[in-house]
Parts: sequence; structure tokens; C-alpha cells
Amino acid sequence: MAGKDGALDRARDIYGDRSRRARQLQAEGKRVIGYPCVYVPTELLTASDLVPYRVYADIGEPVTEADRALPTSFCSIMRGCFDCALKGRDGFLDGVVVAHSCDPQEKTARLWESYIDYPFSHFMDIPGTVRPEAVEYFKGQMQDLVRALEAFTGQRLSKSALRGAVQLHNRQRALVRELYDLTKPDPPALSGVEVLQVVKALMSIPVAEGNDLLEQVIAEAK
Repeated sequence: MAGKDGALDRARDIYGDRSRRARQLQAEGKRVIGYPCVYVPTELLTASDLVPYRVYADIGEPVTEADRALPTSFCSIMRGCFDCALKGRDGFLDGVVVAHSCDPQEKTARLWESYIDYPFSHFMDIPGTVRPEAVEYFKGQMQDLVRALEAFTGQRLSKSALRGAVQLHNRQRALVRELYDLTKPDPPALSGVEVLQVVKALMSIPVAEGNDLLEQVIAEAK
């Protein structure tokens, strides 16, 4: 296992209180945008100088407030996310972007927008096929998100900023694969719990900061 008082401990600290780092970034002038699904193109958020922040439910929090709007037989994941939002757990967010990757998420997105007044809220549809007309439709959905982000930030999203963001996110994906490889030796260099803590920490901080953290964690473990 990785040593103490290093990058893994920092990842564990971020994981233990995910919103704390987000609030620090806001105090520095950054804006934080929540997203509950990996189908949201976080590269566009990064390119717009916004911090993507993965929204989760809390497994230790009984769902109570969401019962006002969703049936108990509804998707437990989205019920939990919506419940935390209604209880103000994500009240620090400057906005949310939700993707229609499933019907429960689409339903919850409409309620989210109605019940909680974020400065920015956007819903994007996701086609279910890769036929040419579906790809063209998805292109339009991406363009709609770009226009919404530009209106929110007051800045045009440049191609160079987007290229840089894509490179940062692709670098993180490569590093995460390297992180997962550290669980393969016997004994593993990192435990499954430690990998989970690192990955959830990554989805709470800017991607460039996450890449630095990943590189340090991997170096320590090796």
C-alpha cells in the first residue's frame, strides 16, 4: 500500500469532504458546475474555465425529501441525488448539467430545474444510436450546450481552449487506466478502496489538479 502523508492521503482527504475543495475554488473566483452522469461532456466545462463536479447520492443518508416529487419505486440513484440536492447538500454549486442517458435522469432533471434555482441549469439529450442522423442531432445538442455556457460565462469558447481541455481529460483517462493497473499485482500496490477514493477525489477538483494528484499517487504506489 502507498505510504502515509503523501498524495494518497490528500486524495483521501478530498474524498472525505468533497465540497470543501470546491468551496475553496469558488473563494478563488472559480465557478463549479455539477453533473450526475459521465455522459455530460466535461471537456466543454473545463474549456469554459468551469470546474466539473460529479454529483453523487449519499449512501448513508435516508431518502426523505425526494418523496415529495418522486415515487419510492423510482431509480434509487437519481432519487438519492435529488434528495441530497433538496436538502442543500449541493447548494454551493453554480449550476448543473444533466444528460438524458436514461429516462429516470431525464425526469429528475426536469424536477431539479423546477425545485432548485441554480444560476445555471442545462439539459442535453443523448441519442441512442450512431446512425448519421443521430450523430448530427447530437452535434446540435453539443452546440446548444456551448451556446448556453458562453451566455453563462460571457466568454466565447475558443477552439484552442477546447483542444487543451480534451488533451487534459484524455491524459486523465490514461492515468486512471494506469491507476487501475496497480491493483493487478499480488499483493496489489493499491487496494480497491484506495482506488475508489482517488477516483472520487478526481471528480471533485479541476482536471489539471487531478492529473497532478494522479501522477503523484501512482509514483508513490510504485
